[in-house]
Parts: sequence; C-alpha cells; structure tokens
Amino acid sequence: MTKSFIIIFASFIILNSLFLIPSLATAQPFRDPGSDSTDASELPNPLSVGSITELLDKIIRGLLVIAIPIVTIMVLYGAFMIMSSAGDPGKIETGKKTILYAAIGFAILLVSNGISLIVADLIGYKAK
Repeated sequence: MTKSFIIIFASFIILNSLFLIPSLATAQPFRDPGSDSTDASELPNPLSVGSITELLDKIIRGLLVIAIPIVTIMVLYGAFMIMSSAGDPGKIETGKKTILYAAIGFAILLVSNGISLIVADLIGYKAK
C-alpha cells in the first residue's frame, strides 16, 4: 500500500508541476499596435475608483437606491398589517415589528458610510 501511495503521490506532483511550470515562461507581452501605451501590463480600472473608501461609498450609494423603495414597501406592509388586524394583538405586534425592523435597517444603511470612514480612520487607512 505504501508503494502504491508513493506512486500516486509522485504522479500527482508531476501532473501539478505541468500546470505550474508554464508560469515561468518568458513570453513577449502583447501590445496593441494601435495604442500608444508603452507598458503592456497596464489594465484599465473597471470600477473607476481609486481607494477602498471610494468603493464602499459607491456600494453604499447603490444599496441606498435599492433600499429606499424596499423600506417604503415594508413600512406600507406593516401599516397594512396593523390596519387589517381587526383587533388581533398578534397581527398588530407583527406590523409594529415590521415597521421597526425596516426603520432600523434603513438607519443602519444611512450611517454605514460614516461607519466605514470611522473604521478606515481607526486602522490608519489614508486615501490616495
């Protein structure tokens, strides 16, 4: 069994090295003939942000665009639950909790940009 294990392990290492060795190849970098770029390793930034704080700000703004209609729908749903409860304390409590949780989630989203800036300042991150 140990001999077969050694053979399997050695063949595994040899097969894996076939995938690792091409990383050592010294190929000519591709340069587009129509461009004036001298460095072929430059890639355009697809996010158009220069720092992590800008990225977080962009994400938070996108979440706000999505969250505002969702919060509105959740508050209306909670109000509908309260109005249609017909005196049932369980439905009234469920409607109140729905409105409360929607408000808490929206408040967290509103202050999240400030929280990200505070955390970045605490860890000593300086934007370029």
